[in-house]
Amino acid sequence: MATEFPHCDITSVDIAPIATHAPRSNIAFEVYDLYAGVAEEDESFDYISCRHVQLAVKEYDRLLFDLHRVLRPGGLISICEVDSRLYEVDGPPYTTPISTCLPNLARGIDLIRRGIVNQGIDLEAIYRVGEWMRPGSEWWKRVGEKYQADEKPRRIPANRVSQAASGIHPIHSQVVLLPAGSWHPDPGVAQVGSLLSRMWQLAWRQLEGMLAADGLGEDEAQN
Repeated sequence: MATEFPHCDITSVDIAPIATHAPRSNIAFEVYDLYAGVAEEDESFDYISCRHVQLAVKEYDRLLFDLHRVLRPGGLISICEVDSRLYEVDGPPYTTPISTCLPNLARGIDLIRRGIVNQGIDLEAIYRVGEWMRPGSEWWKRVGEKYQADEKPRRIPANRVSQAASGIHPIHSQVVLLPAGSWHPDPGVAQVGSLLSRMWQLAWRQLEGMLAADGLGEDEAQN
């Protein structure tokens, strides 16, 4: 983005310093604890892109509230998360869970999701963002009251709650299904599916211990 839009000032925020970044004069790279709040001024960004953060923070509602705080009036916010549900390729709209054709895999995914939820992560949050952040939603008040007792800089003052209730408008939501494998007839989508399949293979090996501890047999977890 910094290369494509050289006239824009960009701030890149990572939760952990994992990725390698190429320095440019119009981009600043930062790494900080999101539980301390977004360390930016009110109404300071025209565009915010929040991607793949849901699994990294328990207080996803607090983060969304803070992103709205730093967004300028008339600005645009894009929120993208990846769900862990898998469905059969049985024809549109592809809503049949894989529990029938791949019961062990389905059980493993259920255990993973349960383990994530037990750590305090709200896996259903991404499906409620549109309802939460709409103008006049009670969600703004609930989140404000929830965090008003916190210490600075995390505390949400009452005046900020009333300002935030203006919400986001309009809101557009879209669900994109990705193939778990290279079976898709479109070469580009098939390549994405192949990468996704490889990612799952690597991730699954790292989760063997957790799956076995949560009730899946050791042989089942390995296979």
